[in-house]
Amino acid sequence: MNDYGVRAETLFRIARGHTLRAGWNMVYHLFRPGDMASRTADPMLAEIRLPRQDAVENGIYLSADSPVPGGLWLRYGVRASFFSNIASGASRGAGNAGGTRRGRYGRRFNLEPRLGLVWQTGEGSSVKASYSRTVQYIHIASNSAAGSPLDVWFQSSPVVKPQVSDQYSAGWFRSVGAGAWELSVEGYWRDLRNTIDFRDHAELILNENLEDEILVGKGYAYGAEAMVKFKKGAFEGWVGYTYSRSKRRTAGINDGLWYRSAYDRPHSLNLVGTFRPGGRWTISAAWVRSTGSPVSFPTGKFLVEQEYVPVYEGRNRHRYPAYHRLDLSATMQLAGRRERYRSELAFSVYNAYGRRNPWMITFKEESDRPGTFYAEQIYLFSVVPSVTWNFYF
Repeated sequence: MNDYGVRAETLFRIARGHTLRAGWNMVYHLFRPGDMASRTADPMLAEIRLPRQDAVENGIYLSADSPVPGGLWLRYGVRASFFSNIASGASRGAGNAGGTRRGRYGRRFNLEPRLGLVWQTGEGSSVKASYSRTVQYIHIASNSAAGSPLDVWFQSSPVVKPQVSDQYSAGWFRSVGAGAWELSVEGYWRDLRNTIDFRDHAELILNENLEDEILVGKGYAYGAEAMVKFKKGAFEGWVGYTYSRSKRRTAGINDGLWYRSAYDRPHSLNLVGTFRPGGRWTISAAWVRSTGSPVSFPTGKFLVEQEYVPVYEGRNRHRYPAYHRLDLSATMQLAGRRERYRSELAFSVYNAYGRRNPWMITFKEESDRPGTFYAEQIYLFSVVPSVTWNFYF
């Protein structure tokens, strides 16, 4: 995937405290869905190259900031988005209806309104609320049904509609101790339309007709986040906890019942701290822990022509083990010959205690016990140290 973009923005001050912002942006998307070449003479392994997919996305927007008597501040506006497929290449998609349509050329237009308000309820405290509609023309879908976290990116087309999200959020924010402590609690609800998911047993690798494997549905997500930030002397940091849920409903998946989306990870905890002892050093640590991602594991098997076929009960009914890790870093400022030129050395350790977070879990048959399977976990990284030398000028 390659994106090439340009954008422009203008700010107008139309009255005291009132501002008007206008802008435009354009992105050229260039997708190469897949190439495969073999060095052998086997004709079954000949070169495969899927057709290139190009598209242009444009957006123009207008927003305003205005104070309102009573301690209110409003931000409101609208964005108009345009999306056009411009690449050659056949497109065929059955969608949910089971029919067939051809032709990748298509145009989409959507309006995306935004509204936000801030209410100063007292010294150092405020209440914020917002509504926004966003439209997504570039999609990512995760194939969690195979036990492998394989993500596939693709564009909207005459067959694949853009995904639409309406989000509502509200929160309370408080600063105490002359700004030494910041407290916040915020919640949200998101309605989703035209959500994308794959059929059971979908073929995703080097599939020129990927749209045949796509099913369209709806969804929702909600959650709340509590955060405490602190800064005292040489110490600063924050603690954040998030509870979030995400569900989908798609005809043809999970018997038409609601199921967890790939992003349903209810609990997430983040601890971040920074210490500046003086001089040239800065020391930081960050620890994260979250619920494991949903996945579909087989619950049984049956034998067909001397080959075992897995049996699944529903979509995303299982989870990977919890994810957690600790990252450490230390940065030393290096003086340059001139004040304007400086550099720094950064030492870091990713996953300091070597947590083997699962990337994929597969099931394999034991060689000496036919019909008996075991689970094998694959992880990508253990402890990863690094040294970086940064220059500023």
